[in-house]
Amino acid sequence: MKTTCLSLLAGAMALALAAPSSAVAQGGLGNPTVTPIAWTGQKLHPFTFVKFSNPSITNNGLVVFRVMVERKGQQVVKGLPLERILRRGMAVPGIPNTVFLLFSDPVVTDENDVTHHGMSGGTDRIAFIGVFGGTGVNSSNNMAIFSDRTGTWAPVARKGGAAWGGTPGQNLGANWGRFLSVAADGNVVAFTALLAPGAGVDASNDLGFWMSDIVGGIPSNRLVFREGSTVNVNGPRVVKNFQVLRANSLGRGQGFGLTQARALLRVTFVDRTQALLWVSADGTITTLTQTGITDVPGYQAGSKMKTFGVPSFSRTGYPAFRSGLFNGTGSVNSANNEAIVSGHADTLQTLAIRSASAPGVAGAVFKKFGDPVMNEWGDVLFASRIVGGGATRLTDSGLWLNTWGTSQLFFREGDAAPSIAGTTMRGFPSAAITVYYVPFEYYQEPGMTQPLNGTDNGMMFYEGSPMVIVEGLLNRVGGVTTRNDNAVWATNWYGEKVLLIREGVTQFTVAGRVRTVKSFKVINPVLLSPTQKHSYNNLGEIVAAVSFTDRTHAVIKFKMPAPEYGHVR
Repeated sequence: MKTTCLSLLAGAMALALAAPSSAVAQGGLGNPTVTPIAWTGQKLHPFTFVKFSNPSITNNGLVVFRVMVERKGQQVVKGLPLERILRRGMAVPGIPNTVFLLFSDPVVTDENDVTHHGMSGGTDRIAFIGVFGGTGVNSSNNMAIFSDRTGTWAPVARKGGAAWGGTPGQNLGANWGRFLSVAADGNVVAFTALLAPGAGVDASNDLGFWMSDIVGGIPSNRLVFREGSTVNVNGPRVVKNFQVLRANSLGRGQGFGLTQARALLRVTFVDRTQALLWVSADGTITTLTQTGITDVPGYQAGSKMKTFGVPSFSRTGYPAFRSGLFNGTGSVNSANNEAIVSGHADTLQTLAIRSASAPGVAGAVFKKFGDPVMNEWGDVLFASRIVGGGATRLTDSGLWLNTWGTSQLFFREGDAAPSIAGTTMRGFPSAAITVYYVPFEYYQEPGMTQPLNGTDNGMMFYEGSPMVIVEGLLNRVGGVTTRNDNAVWATNWYGEKVLLIREGVTQFTVAGRVRTVKSFKVINPVLLSPTQKHSYNNLGEIVAAVSFTDRTHAVIKFKMPAPEYGHVR
């Protein structure tokens, strides 16, 4: 997609990394602890907070967000105690005689993210797109991507600047026109941008994907993919278009768009074939799978994949995606020509097939799939419509969770809404899935020197059930209206669905006052960073931007409880 919406950057907004206030426990086994992080009227001298953007949280538990303040200006605040980093009107680092005017929502990451059998820690990195003004600045060069990846704030790339080439010393001979998306992981900042017309640039080759890495403390900037280029995918093929750092319709705000200095691209070539490619910061391109692959599991020999949806992937590069298949190949026909697939070309697994039985709904079969989302372990969540088994237009869609290759019904339209008596489910606008680790040292049993599933580096984690976060709509009957029909649930360590927040009903005590929720943003995508994991981490923490009926606002953190002693596994 070659559009962006800078109007959403307008307003006196700021980034903030804020310290939590005292927790307010909801109570009950499996229920989360609720902590107001920041709220309307809170002061950071001489500024008073008013309203907040979509917050992000790292695996170290730090929260970052933009905040509108009463006094003119924008701020960036970080740490314990609060430390002012940047604000509107401050000098722009690395660009003399300029000052910041606007900020995009930031993206954050842990340099040492929590991985399978891994640890948390490292340095929390921030990246954002900033708009600025000053000497020599105009609409053609007034924007840049900034990051603290070098230890200090510095521009990564500037609109109107010369675009980096594909090899050291080579330049494209064109300027960046617009930045479309940005993501960060460890020391890597990745982004897509449109090139300015001219110098051999036209609509067929003006979209590129860049990665800015740090090797030995020295930034290494590289064009890693571009429209119109030739790629060897079972022979040379010319790129027509590609999608990267893009969220699918179900997983708005679902990570990962970038992981371990690699990104997953869905590429369409001029010969109408498609491929899923790993692209690394060093320019290495690896084909994961491509259309035309034969003998898809679950079908007879000779079946071939035709198209791919928007993929999701784990840290190991194990993707999950929706695939259309060619009618007439193997056992493929118009009734079963769509599937949810995971894996590489030589390790494909079919998780669900159109017209196959839908687990959890007797007599029903899958009719139409949405694009899936996947976590670090390879657990997959997907949406589908169903037909048969008594399904009606009010009960014909649901979410299925696939773990260890087995799918089970997770949510279904028409079913009773968990923890909301007398209400039923109507739809699922968004969902995300992540892992859920519990620190080993908190639950070490007598005589145990290391967890059963880890090593002995002293920072081990038990694996609980995957944490699934679902935004759901309620049917507008039984007192449900447009003012209270939206809610969010998350699974705890035991896999139980726990209600986090509901419009018009949920109340929080913030700054000594009980306030009723009017609206909220939990797993909404970050502007210009749609696939950056941001509103949740791997330790059972979730953050939300909340508006209350008294016209105040807050950033709220939910902490899902760890299991009781003796219940870890």
